[in-house]
Amino acid sequence: MIQNFSKFYRNLGYDFKDSSLLNRAITHRSKTKKNYERLEFLGDSILGFVIAEVLFEKFPDSDEGRLSQVRSKLVKGATLAKLALELQVDEYIILGDSEKNGTHKREKILEDVVEAIIGAVYLDSDFATVKKVLLGWYSEIFAAEDFDIIKVKDNKSALQEILLQQGYNLPIYDIVSIDGKDHEQIFTVSATCKEYDVAASAEGKSRKKAEQAAAGKMIPIIEEKIIEEKSVNEKE
Repeated sequence: MIQNFSKFYRNLGYDFKDSSLLNRAITHRSKTKKNYERLEFLGDSILGFVIAEVLFEKFPDSDEGRLSQVRSKLVKGATLAKLALELQVDEYIILGDSEKNGTHKREKILEDVVEAIIGAVYLDSDFATVKKVLLGWYSEIFAAEDFDIIKVKDNKSALQEILLQQGYNLPIYDIVSIDGKDHEQIFTVSATCKEYDVAASAEGKSRKKAEQAAAGKMIPIIEEKIIEEKSVNEKE
């Protein structure tokens, strides 16, 4: 049964031509096999690209690690859950009997449904339209003149959080080399994630700085691996 989405359309800032796409985007797998999971995969990729593009243009002097750090904060967890509640997404989620009793307010489900709605908007329109919708949702954050509104962790903490969310162990940091004179040493450190069998190395004027830089390089690698995992799981 297709719901009356008039109010929801106003909240989202978009009117669907095919409301069945939105209906699927808000349907949990506990209800039916025709649920939001495939749309979630699509929306996650679109959101990541749009936010990356905006940050790239808005902060031309920030390095890759810093941009990755902020993007990760903006497209995951608490940020998307808060956005879902602002859009009143929780009032429309369709759950099976086994997943009721407040499940629709759980952070992970709210995050997944927002991503699915993004995928649904894209399929119902085009990339330019879904980008416009997303910029509307994030307008208050991007109105800030700097990063102050976006409270992010340092690279090592951010990487640790990402891995723990996946149920994986913390990365291992090893000194690869120490070059230069005693008062001008350059440390090269590698960060390794055993579960994904990947590593990244970086230099710094101290071990701590090199570890932070290596973690910053590792973050986008891990994020890409997570996306690949989602793709494989969707096909199974």
